[in-house]
Amino acid sequence: MSDSPAIEAASRPSRTRRVVIGIITAALIALAFFGLMPALADYDEVWRAIQKIPIAAIVGLVVVGVTSQLIGALPTMVVIPGLHLGRALYWRLVSSAAANTIPGGGAVGVGLTYVMLGRWGHSAAEIGASVVLTGVWNNLARMLLPAVALLAAWFTDVEMASLAEGTLIGVVALLSSAAAIVIVLRSSLKYRVLKPIDRIIAWVRRIMHKPVHPADSPSARFLAVIGDAVGTRWVRLMLATLAYHLSLYACLQVALRAVGVTSADVHWVEVLAAFSLVRLISTIPLTPGSLGVTEVGLTGLLTVGFDAEHSALVAAGVLVFRFVTYAVPTVAGAIAAIAWSRSRAK
Repeated sequence: MSDSPAIEAASRPSRTRRVVIGIITAALIALAFFGLMPALADYDEVWRAIQKIPIAAIVGLVVVGVTSQLIGALPTMVVIPGLHLGRALYWRLVSSAAANTIPGGGAVGVGLTYVMLGRWGHSAAEIGASVVLTGVWNNLARMLLPAVALLAAWFTDVEMASLAEGTLIGVVALLSSAAAIVIVLRSSLKYRVLKPIDRIIAWVRRIMHKPVHPADSPSARFLAVIGDAVGTRWVRLMLATLAYHLSLYACLQVALRAVGVTSADVHWVEVLAAFSLVRLISTIPLTPGSLGVTEVGLTGLLTVGFDAEHSALVAAGVLVFRFVTYAVPTVAGAIAAIAWSRSRAK
């Protein structure tokens, strides 16, 4: 009884912080959709453009949307070779739903990753390595995309002066990150970083009445899995990660063309440039799933110099893109999460 007030007092700041973060997040999203987006395009015009999407374009959107989700499961399958596509997609939908809807949902997604993949027989070392490596490679791909867009602009003679700064930031960040990873993995620093992890894991397992053998080192197994994945499959991991980002870009292209934005209005290189810069910005988790940030960023970059009619078309394409790549997977992930919780209850 005496510990109850102390526990309640300790939990209050955490609960208050979550509420404050939730309010700030909701305010940012509201600002994006009810303040900034209406300034870029009229919602009535946007809705009219969406209503005119032909059936063939809807079929194309379904195809690229499903393909993107399938490709998104590949990086984890590269790190964990024994993971089947069906399970990888199931896990991805559930964890993404948490990350896309909850402030700080990335941590919840990681927890779900350990629970789901662990239930399917994968070791903690494999799961930890997949979380770390896919996260690192995902950010490396985001940093590399502006350079890809700049190279495409050079080949096609499309002037993208504003892209140079984003490319410089991306390349510098890429090189810095790569250097930091190499230094940590090739020096004794990795043991200093990971040694406390063994103590934490041992403490948690003691609480769970599953003590770790003194000779066992979870961090050593974790490093072994990472070393194997990086040493033998890093090219496949990078290709799979880039393929996922480019599949999202393909979804954006199809969505823009579906609402009537032609290549004469916005060149595919300009779309790639805007997409690359927004993906780079979204490495900063301002909102869950970068909700609001992506919509405003893409619309703002792609409507520079446009009249109201063309701006509405671009905004419609961006919102359709986000519906396909954000809203639909989030709803599907929520349904999958309910099914998962019911299956565990049985």
